[in-house]
Amino acid sequence: MKIAQITYSGFGGLGSVVFSLVQADINNTHDWIIGFLGDQKLDRDYQNLSENLKLPYASFTSKPRNPLLAWKSLFGWLSKQKPEAIICHTLNPVLVCRIYAWIYRIPLIAVEHTSNSIKPRNEKITSFISMLLADRIVVLTDLYLIQMKATFKSLLRSKKIVIIQNGIDLDFFYPVDKNAPCKQLVIGMAARFTPSKKQDFLVSVLERIYELEPNINLKLTFAGNGTELNRVKRIAESSSVARNITFEGLIEEKQIAPWMRNLDIYVHATEGETLSTSILQSMGCGIPIIASDVTGVANLLGHQNNLGYCIINDKDSFAKAIIKLLKDPHDQSRIANNVRKHAELYFGNTEMLNRYIKLIRSII
Repeated sequence: MKIAQITYSGFGGLGSVVFSLVQADINNTHDWIIGFLGDQKLDRDYQNLSENLKLPYASFTSKPRNPLLAWKSLFGWLSKQKPEAIICHTLNPVLVCRIYAWIYRIPLIAVEHTSNSIKPRNEKITSFISMLLADRIVVLTDLYLIQMKATFKSLLRSKKIVIIQNGIDLDFFYPVDKNAPCKQLVIGMAARFTPSKKQDFLVSVLERIYELEPNINLKLTFAGNGTELNRVKRIAESSSVARNITFEGLIEEKQIAPWMRNLDIYVHATEGETLSTSILQSMGCGIPIIASDVTGVANLLGHQNNLGYCIINDKDSFAKAIIKLLKDPHDQSRIANNVRKHAELYFGNTEMLNRYIKLIRSII
């Protein structure tokens, strides 16, 4: 079966999911093609990955207020490629994909990667229209499924909405033994710099850590870029801990796992998530996690402290939790073992692939 995946052209968690699906198909049972669409140029790493995997791909630059030209190009590309199913990981082009799917009578699946609770109004409207047009809607968590059913009620048939959790390549995201203790401890966050993420908050947390523990040798490192990057950099540069903060920028897909494995704790500050790919990746690498106690994180990690710690977005609470965990190697080891086992049980990319293929076949 030939399957088209449509995703955002900029670097982020969506791309990791798209390529994880392809890489899970280790026997090349299906033919995969990828269409990248967005207001950014195609990320170089995605281009290299597509070429290395010998995937047919195309990129369409869409103007925010006038996407019609990009949609027309996307339709033409689909017409040439003739996929037998479409999975839309970004919802803006669902309309043009729906027209193509109607003409050629193929399944269209829309994946809702972002909770409506953290979307601006215009994106909520786009999401709702996309949900009406798709044959099936994939959500990532049971909590978001409940929210959607409560919001849309009779407008969406219950069987139209399906839960498929994101998966990661566990052969790539794996733990390593840290034999010799490092002189410098490292905490880090990998995410796009957007208003809903709170990298600036983590700068204030690091300042508070050094106020409580002046002799600690701790570095905070960020991976990613985005609209808020320069603002956060200015905050970091003017802080009292500027020399202890690094910005790695965009990290190539093949370098994400080594970057994760260098961390003592993965920290994730956010206003809300659906299912964070970077948290799943840190789980695969066996890295203890301290993250915001918000929707999409709390239901992933829980509050039993078995998979890490969910902390309210208060710098004092966050700082004390990080210090406590850094001082307790036994607890670090316990959580590291737990998160790896949890990833193996629930977040392998093979299971994700099988569920998508089963869903496609149920529509045909």
